[in-house]
Amino acid sequence: MYDFTPDRHVAQDLLREFDISNYSKTRNFIDGTVSKLSPYITHGILTLPEIYGFVFENFEIGRNHKFIKELAWREFFFHVWERRNNQIFSSINPGIIDNEHYSLTMPSDIKNACTGINTIDKIIRSLYKFGYIHNHARLWLASYIVHLRKIHWKIGATWLYSYLLDGDLASNFLSWQWVAGTFSGKPYLFNADNVTKYAPKEWQCLDSMLNISYEGINKIAFSTGSLPEGGNGKKIAPKTSRQPFQNIPIAKPNQLENVWIIHPWNIRETSEKFSGMKKVGVFFEEFHHKWAWSEKRWNFVLKNMEKICDEIYFCPRSLFLVNVFTEENLHLKDALSNKEHKIFFEEKKNIWIHPELECSSFTKFWKKVENL
Repeated sequence: MYDFTPDRHVAQDLLREFDISNYSKTRNFIDGTVSKLSPYITHGILTLPEIYGFVFENFEIGRNHKFIKELAWREFFFHVWERRNNQIFSSINPGIIDNEHYSLTMPSDIKNACTGINTIDKIIRSLYKFGYIHNHARLWLASYIVHLRKIHWKIGATWLYSYLLDGDLASNFLSWQWVAGTFSGKPYLFNADNVTKYAPKEWQCLDSMLNISYEGINKIAFSTGSLPEGGNGKKIAPKTSRQPFQNIPIAKPNQLENVWIIHPWNIRETSEKFSGMKKVGVFFEEFHHKWAWSEKRWNFVLKNMEKICDEIYFCPRSLFLVNVFTEENLHLKDALSNKEHKIFFEEKKNIWIHPELECSSFTKFWKKVENL
């Protein structure tokens, strides 16, 4: 169903073959048209300005086309992250019930895809198999976890992030907050009828506890009660790790001097200005000790790096960087914040000029940038 070959040429082929004419009408359907570009966007293999430029050069669409707005959503999430920093990892607004009623542990039936609700179990198995799930399926999964099982949104967001090939912290955590109602005016809820409308027959769950009215779903969501835990299936959740599964050498000081660093969010050739520099792929311990990845994601990133890097290292927190160059990225803001580092950053390019003051909603953000 999904095949994310670690190669920029594959990503470019996906972009060229993207049937944008069907996107707006079918994107919400599980088997509808989607670009499948998100893992390549997250890791900088393709950039948002690059995709934006290609789309307008090759397709007759307007600036309000749904796909353009999806690109804008990514920039909006980074706009919020840039202004709120680590506050995005806490509830921006109060939830629909008090925090004390949400569990801080992910139940084993969810981790092992044995909730007994076909739709949810299918989504989780797909996540483990492909490192990717359709956006509508992500909304169903998050809504089920937060509102129907009363698991705190941050627990769900952290768990999902570790398995997604396309997981970026801003999009993932703010999307979970959007579902939870802590970054939106209301919670996102669904029932079995919604699944029936948008998913293939084999995904449906009309024989489950989700086959109730929206009024019934609302009552559960706004109460302290929850749906019961599922069965005790065998453990199927793949392992995650805060360091590479592969044997990557630990960087020494002289190996990271006067080089262009390719980190996991800018895996592509350098700009012409830095084209003559040695290209070194680097995983920073300061970031990865906080955020675990699945083996599938480590492999995806590493194989993409291997195609363009001269060398690849794991950089310990104790190592100071001297005269290195790289592209700025918020994922590494904390990791590279030590004033002892001497790092020269190339600005990350966006499609739009972001407003100086924070826009509290996508609608406000879009009104500011759509005509720029």
